Amino acid sequence: MTAEDRYGLPLTTASMRAVDAYVEGVDRLLSAQPGADRCFTMAIDADPSFALGHIALARTHQLRMQPVEARAVASRARALVRGVTERERGHVETIARAIDGNAAGALEAVRAHCEDFPRDALVLQLNFGAFGLISFAGRREHDEEMYEFFRPLAGAYGDDWWFRFAWGWAHTESGRVAEGRRLMEQAFALNPRNANAVHGLAHVFYEQGDPAGGVGFVSGWLPGYDRAGSLHCHLTWHTALFELLRGDVGRARAAFEAGIRARVAPLAPATNVLTDGVSLLWRLHLDGEPVRADEWKEIAAFAEERFPATAPHFHELHCLMAWASAGMWDVYERRLAVLRERAAKRTLPPGKAVPALGEGFGAFVRGDYARAARTIEPFVDDIVRCGGSHAQQDVWEETLVAAWIRAGEADKARRLLERRLARRPSPRAESWLSRTTGES
Repeated sequence: MTAEDRYGLPLTTASMRAVDAYVEGVDRLLSAQPGADRCFTMAIDADPSFALGHIALARTHQLRMQPVEARAVASRARALVRGVTERERGHVETIARAIDGNAAGALEAVRAHCEDFPRDALVLQLNFGAFGLISFAGRREHDEEMYEFFRPLAGAYGDDWWFRFAWGWAHTESGRVAEGRRLMEQAFALNPRNANAVHGLAHVFYEQGDPAGGVGFVSGWLPGYDRAGSLHCHLTWHTALFELLRGDVGRARAAFEAGIRARVAPLAPATNVLTDGVSLLWRLHLDGEPVRADEWKEIAAFAEERFPATAPHFHELHCLMAWASAGMWDVYERRLAVLRERAAKRTLPPGKAVPALGEGFGAFVRGDYARAARTIEPFVDDIVRCGGSHAQQDVWEETLVAAWIRAGEADKARRLLERRLARRPSPRAESWLSRTTGES
């Protein structure tokens, strides 16, 4: 009997222990439950020549921002593809390209591979989500591009709980929110332990402007989720964001203290500790709420420790926000110079928008609001090119709004907020809109 994964794809291994561990690991990875790395290690222990076990373990290292370990394990996987099926060779090579940092090559490889093997979910996942290859490619229409990428594949998955979630996400972020909610609710009903479906529904609540519904749903589910789960920190951030949308700063801060800040989230991926912590503190700062110097210093030190070299542009922007806010201007200026150089060499997918935003953030921290607005304004329509979800991008747009208001250009802020409200309901935009008439 030929061994297969949960999607009916052949696996080249004679060890059923390896198969069982691998299948469980894939399910854990796709549902953002902890233990995927342990399962893949068990699969490799059962069959050291199992190429897909190695590349899946490499992928878990990549997701946890462990590039050295990821590349080493991916190299071993590449060395084990003799005698495997064409699908497995393509699977290993495509994921390895992404781990190598060849984002453009990996993006095209995913498209080609999934035309032939649409049910290869771990490969398909590379193009998925706010941090996926499509979102980080630097294009304005990446949300619509993701929807169009997934659309031909929908018939291949039936009622699979992971694909329902991914397909729902593509709908939600591309503005098809009602259908996105229906798909997300189906995904959750099919697998209530799927943290990704909970995350997707959090975004639905955000897009529908329903913070009360969002905080009720997420906070009701979160206590049963292991703190080692890769989305625990991020889902806690969603509850904090919902509380801010409701105007309850105390509850937002309590969520920050309980599960977001670096010292209380040691098991969380560095990506989430950085971006979630920075964006929440920055929102508080924009709102005029006090943020202590030690809070900024903590997250800035974390950024310097965990992202010592050039990181993906989305992460770089959050690093710059932290370093500027903590007064670490030397490291801020060094990294900003690197981003300017990359933009000049056209090796930065969103182009000049990234260093411009970084410069604007620094000006805002220094209190030069006119300069901050002047720097960010030409690139406001390029914010979407920097990746992340709408919920994550909105804080950058709100920085421009706050800069305009404080620089005496409230009319510009009003027009931008009205544009956002024309796209979707937003309690946060409504709150900012009220400030355009009361603050100069």
